[in-house]
Parts: sequence; structure tokens; C-alpha cells
Amino acid sequence: MFRKDGPFRETIERVVLSPRLAHVAAQLLGCQRVRLYQDSTFCKRPGDGPTRWHSDLNMAPLDCNDFVTAWIPLEEVPAKREGGSPLVFASRSHRDFALNHWRDSRLREDLSGRYREKDHAPLAAGDITWHHGWTLHSSLGNRRETPRVALAVSYFRDGTCLLSDTAGRSPDPEDKWSYGDWVGDLPVGGVVKHPSVPLVWDGGRPVR
Repeated sequence: MFRKDGPFRETIERVVLSPRLAHVAAQLLGCQRVRLYQDSTFCKRPGDGPTRWHSDLNMAPLDCNDFVTAWIPLEEVPAKREGGSPLVFASRSHRDFALNHWRDSRLREDLSGRYREKDHAPLAAGDITWHHGWTLHSSLGNRRETPRVALAVSYFRDGTCLLSDTAGRSPDPEDKWSYGDWVGDLPVGGVVKHPSVPLVWDGGRPVR
């Protein structure tokens, strides 16, 4: 969203390019240089259904494992028992190397026998949870009378290379749209370096 003109662009830009967020991303990734991948706003309206299990890196054209997402609720998110719709994480699923070889789609719907499922609700507006790019996560439908609105901001290690379209990832059309304005400017296998995915942390200091 920070790349798009709109009434809230300056405010969103201050958040997604925040040195504090970039520093935390660098610490979690254990690297010195971090780029912003994208930011997205998710609005789950009253009555909207559940979000299926998925991982962020499966939707990204990046040849790396060093990818994290900050999920920031912009409204209060109550506990599930109170009708809230927080993110639910499949704990340690980012370390499951067999995951991409599953052929039975039913296994991707019911993960209770393979992982411990964890959420962090209740959450206040402005709280932040972080998850690895390969961590499976989902959410329940919104059973409350107000929308659940959240901002997701994703970062990756600088020096990452671009994957080809035949690399086995399965992005949704909306994900392809999200990187369509820059991915065509870079060669497959080349280092991802583009103004649309700016460097936000460089060797222990912010880049502004």
C-alpha cells in the first residue's frame, strides 16, 4: 500500500518503513541488511469465513528462507472464544521440510495431528505478532459485529535472488498482482534489487 497513492499513504509509509520494525526484522533474520517485500491490509468483515492454512513464502517469487512478516491489528482482536479472528499459527511448521511434498489436500486442512496450533489473542490495536515466511497460519471467520482490520508488513534478507515462474510455488492471482509492478524488471536468478522493494536496514542502521 505504501507504493499506492491515497489519503493514508504518508501514515502507512511511516509504519512500513519504520526503523524499529526493520531492526526487529533484521534481528529475527539474523542478518545486517533487510529489504521491505510488501505491505497489505486485510479486512475481515462481519460474517466473512475462515482463511485457509497458507505460508507467505509460497506466494512470493523469492529464492530464500529469510523472510518474516509483522502482523499488526488496527482494531482490537478478541480471543477466539469471544468471536475474535486472530491469526492461528502451526507451531514450528516452518521447519517441516516434508510440507511441500504433501499430496493429500485434507492434510492441509486439519493440521492438529502434526503441529501444535497457537494464537496470541486477545490483541489490542497496534500489537504485533511476527511469523516466519514458511510458517503455516490461518484464521477463523469473523463472528463479531465489527470488521477485523490488520496490516501485514513483510521483510526479506538483502541479496536474495528472484525465482522463476516454474519453481514450484503456488501464488494466488492477487499475490501475483502485488509484485507485478517490479518483478518483470529483474532477470530470473538475479539479485532482487528494485525501488519497489527498498532496503530498510543496512548494517545496523536504518535507511531513510
